[in-house]
Amino acid sequence: VTSSGKDNALFSWDVWRRLPLHEACRRQAPPTVVYALLSVYPASAHIESNFGELPLHASVRCGACAEVINCILAAYPAAVFARDKSGCTPMDILNGTARNIDHDVIIAA
Repeated sequence: VTSSGKDNALFSWDVWRRLPLHEACRRQAPPTVVYALLSVYPASAHIESNFGELPLHASVRCGACAEVINCILAAYPAAVFARDKSGCTPMDILNGTARNIDHDVIIAA
């Protein structure tokens, strides 16, 4: 699949390892989209990207709303303790950003 026909625009699972759920979290999709993706493939909450990011890491890093974060946590509660390849947990990401996210959502998990 290419977006513009150029070789550098080629998408490869081997390079990015992102599922639709990762992309939805990165692009701040509405909660209904995240719910739909998880209902079709619940295990996607457990799958890491090429950077070792779970969908929870991506959603926190990109400023997802609390409802999206709760949805992902409901699908995979242990994600709150997972470290990406840079060694960060979702809480580490929250504490290192100026994003306005409800910290209690992750702390309560």
